Amino acid sequence: MSTRPETEFKLRATQPLAAADVERRLRELAADVLAEAPRRHVDEYLDDDDGSLAAAGIGLRLRRSGDDARLCSKRGGRGLDGLFEREECEAEWPHDAPPRTAAELPEPLRARIEPWTLDRPLAPRLQLATLRDVRTLARDGRVHAIVCIDATTATAGDAQARFDEVEIEVTSPDDLDECRELAERLRDGLPLQFAADDKPTHARMLLHGAPPARGDDAARGGELAFVVARAVHRDVAALQAAEAAVRVDRDADSLHALRVVLRRLRSLVRAFRDLWPEAAADGVLAWLAESSRRCGELRDLDVGLAGLRDEVARLPGALHDGATAALAWAEAQRAEVAARLHAWFGEPERLAQQRVCITAIAAMDPTAAAAAAPPAAELARRLGLAAARLHKRVEAIADDLPTPALHQLRIAGKRLRYLAEAFTDGFVDVPKKAVARLVRLQQTLGVVCDHENAQARLVGWLQPAAAASPDGVLAAAALGALAARHAAAARKARKAARRALQRIDRKRFWRALHAATGPAPATDADRAADAGAANPAAAD
Repeated sequence: MSTRPETEFKLRATQPLAAADVERRLRELAADVLAEAPRRHVDEYLDDDDGSLAAAGIGLRLRRSGDDARLCSKRGGRGLDGLFEREECEAEWPHDAPPRTAAELPEPLRARIEPWTLDRPLAPRLQLATLRDVRTLARDGRVHAIVCIDATTATAGDAQARFDEVEIEVTSPDDLDECRELAERLRDGLPLQFAADDKPTHARMLLHGAPPARGDDAARGGELAFVVARAVHRDVAALQAAEAAVRVDRDADSLHALRVVLRRLRSLVRAFRDLWPEAAADGVLAWLAESSRRCGELRDLDVGLAGLRDEVARLPGALHDGATAALAWAEAQRAEVAARLHAWFGEPERLAQQRVCITAIAAMDPTAAAAAAPPAAELARRLGLAAARLHKRVEAIADDLPTPALHQLRIAGKRLRYLAEAFTDGFVDVPKKAVARLVRLQQTLGVVCDHENAQARLVGWLQPAAAASPDGVLAAAALGALAARHAAAARKARKAARRALQRIDRKRFWRALHAATGPAPATDADRAADAGAANPAAAD
């Protein structure tokens, strides 16, 4: 298994290209050109029936060359001025038949592919047979570029097409400018042009033509379903990319990004749930809630541990040993939670549920969508509803900011913010200053919640961490001291939260919102949504 960055310039021939002509030009431009015997390899590009990988710009290929068979994934099929910079993940494949699902892929290939294909079957959709002539360019005994002259035949079903390419692989970042100059001089002296797409994308275009356009936004602007579906499609794609990042990187930042995408998608579906059949909307929201809960358990630990490591150093010296032992115990708990989360990502039941929900979210009820007002008016109305819910929470919260009410207010602010950010393409013009204040409110309320969650978590750890530590008394004392520090920090954060609320609770802010959205009276459905927010675990 190997994972490495790939940097190359790709030039595509405008007419049949002879390897001898390229070599002659290379010898005019380079000091040492070492020729290798031509080699042939056959690439099978795998995908599901929906073409999920191709649509996401991901290539999963099985390359056979002689007795060698290797799987490889790349993402990012478009280049700028012929330059392609991608991550290449490769592994040996010791079987005669290709993998049948992403679950059969070796890690970390599986982590990169499964968020898009889930449990759907994989099969070869495109074959590229390439005769490759390789020329190695060296100077002073050091290789600075590898030039591949490829004659490729693409096959899909009964269709077949042929094209020629030249690839210049950059072996070191220090050689990038020299390779760029080489690519430009090859282009100027041969029937070559910089490629704008990769091999499989170009092959599909030759075999099947350009993919169908998603539709003209202006022509379909009167269809609310189209506008919402476009936003849903964007968020689902972001969700898949975020999950892949979490599964590959396994770091706190990637997990946070996944949590944000889950919240955005939940806010979108919740705000427009009447555009789906009731059972479908319920199922999608339940799936998103469960995904948030699973990721939230680890995210809460990441937030708590990040602060905990800093706080341990500030404790009195007599508590350092106990605090260090308690911290080691907590990090072991984090490792267990992370292992459970990553195992859950690949569970067959979870993959099947995600497939069903992603399919359901793409199928709106056309009758409900057709009955709605034009998109600009309808989006403004629904943003007005979200603004009204937030206004209600702001007016009702007590001066001491009780935790349950503060949490519900934070959720209301998130939902309004995410909806405002989802439709900024000319349909609704929410002032940037108003959105910035929503962001600030969410952040300041989040600080209060983070400290209170950390305090509760530390108190809950007192007994188990002390029992697991060689010196349980010191461990318990250290945890108690840390909990007290978080309690003090939460009280201080409440002051900043009150100031943020004062900036929100002004007529100018609400007038700016209502100018963009219009006032909206609460309906029975809105009151039901408010009631659902009473359960913080389900609502966040």
